[in-house]
Amino acid sequence: MPKPKPDSLTPHQRWERDVRRAALAAALIAARERQGLTRAQLAERARIDRTMLYRVETGKTSLSVDLLWDVCRALHLAPSELLAAAEADDAAAQTLSDD
Repeated sequence: MPKPKPDSLTPHQRWERDVRRAALAAALIAARERQGLTRAQLAERARIDRTMLYRVETGKTSLSVDLLWDVCRALHLAPSELLAAAEADDAAAQTLSDD
């Protein structure tokens, strides 16, 4: 299925995307800080560009599944742990319902 262009998203879809990205960013930052890592250190451990990590942590972009696994490996976390932390955000959890 082709990726929708940002301008083709409805306002509600855009809101959901932003809320989910913010929740994942907060979970990622918290996990990184718990381990006492800088953004540069995590990027190096995960073998990803520091700018990409910055964009994820600021909610400007989302992680691909492959990058999610790389970042989680560098944090010694299962991807499900990071996603569960993001899902614990009330607003993000609301995006899972059909309401």
